[in-house]
Amino acid sequence: MKKLINKTALWFCITIITAIVLRILLKGIASGEMILMLNPTSTFLEVALDQQALSTQSGFYFPDLNITLDRSFSGENFFIIIFCLISFTVPYHIFKSWQAISIYIGVLLASFILTIFISSVRIISALPILRIQDSMPWINSFWMQRVEGGIIYLSGLLLVYMLFKNVFIKMKDYYTRHIRTSATVARMVVVYRRNSHQL
Repeated sequence: MKKLINKTALWFCITIITAIVLRILLKGIASGEMILMLNPTSTFLEVALDQQALSTQSGFYFPDLNITLDRSFSGENFFIIIFCLISFTVPYHIFKSWQAISIYIGVLLASFILTIFISSVRIISALPILRIQDSMPWINSFWMQRVEGGIIYLSGLLLVYMLFKNVFIKMKDYYTRHIRTSATVARMVVVYRRNSHQL
């Protein structure tokens, strides 16, 4: 029990430290230098919308859509939140050290990919709002985009949490059964050896 608590606390601390480091690193990067976050999103949108983006100082500009992917569309905060959410769901204590490290790296990569996908969905769903503003300029599109972005991100977090929670529950059940089976077999071997010595 003590070992379980220690391992859980260790990975909790590692996750928090990683989140803080990511936040510091991403905060120090200028909008034009956020290629790691913006370039995959831009590429995804180019394929999904069949549009060509132009690289600018502030990000990526889509002339036909009249939108620029800048820092506000990078999803940097969402990336950190989704990483913490998934990592806190992982039952690291049931895995060996190398397995836990591999899963941790996988969670980091999965969080990045999910951030790109959900950010792209958010941008695509925001396009009708931008068109509404063109025809009805008195509508405050800034707040509409905030509300739309909040709904998309919260929905994404909820779906990701439910998905990964179910996956890790199944993994935990599998490993628990495997450990119990191994322990039962080990006890049977010990009993068999004792009986064979007595005979």
